[in-house]
Amino acid sequence: MRKIIFICSLEHSGSTILNLFLGQHSKIIPIGEVSNSSAKLKKFDKHKRICACGKCLDDCEYWGKVIRKNEQNPPTSAEMEYEHLLNVFSEIYDDSMIICDESKQIASLAHLKARADVQLKVIYLIKDIRSYLTSQSYKSQKKLGRKLSFSAHLNAAQSWYNSNKKILRFLDEQKLSYIQLGYEEFCLYPDETTRLVFDFLNLEPPVNTAMLEKENCHIAFGNRMRRNPVKSARLYYDNRWFRNTTSHIVYAAMPWVKRLNEAVTYSNDFEKMWKS
Repeated sequence: MRKIIFICSLEHSGSTILNLFLGQHSKIIPIGEVSNSSAKLKKFDKHKRICACGKCLDDCEYWGKVIRKNEQNPPTSAEMEYEHLLNVFSEIYDDSMIICDESKQIASLAHLKARADVQLKVIYLIKDIRSYLTSQSYKSQKKLGRKLSFSAHLNAAQSWYNSNKKILRFLDEQKLSYIQLGYEEFCLYPDETTRLVFDFLNLEPPVNTAMLEKENCHIAFGNRMRRNPVKSARLYYDNRWFRNTTSHIVYAAMPWVKRLNEAVTYSNDFEKMWKS
């Protein structure tokens, strides 16, 4: 039975850096955001697209074989697509090795939940709403040339609330084995996070997680920071939201969002050291 760690989150919530972090363990192989991978492989130039391992997709030990398998037998469904991914993984790695999939979406998680040949553990990753709004605003600036307006901040905050409530309902209704982890907790309390996460995974924590090695990581799709030698080399906290006044105003104006944020983003109480 193949063991899979699934990172469930909203976009721009830190799933790529968490995947790289988990990949520091000798038994975990991150394969990134693989939902709709066959379409993504057709979209990008396999000779130019670089995997996190440092090789182009066609030369990558993992994705090169996936590409050839897809060419020989094109997948016609999401199930067949994932079957190819699992088969290639089994050709390269033995049963003790664990896949880390950061596809995030509930639909991808539901597909894995339905498979009888998979032992699934889920890490539900949540980013502080104020940091999330700031990420969305910078994304808008990069894409459209302007940051989010106040009304767009409100809409994004409500979307954050609705989406996270939906994820929580799904995890509980499906009785999935999962752990809840705040992006802020992960970045600001790395030692405590390491113990918490690897206890949940029933694995010994890796000796060194300060520097993020990528030799055995096969993240080909997702956040572009995986290709940034500085951002992907170690754990950094994105604190730009400290200066985003609009995100703080929205936070104060939407108490139901604030309640959920405080309940889920800081649920592990790593701040207890300051209470004594």
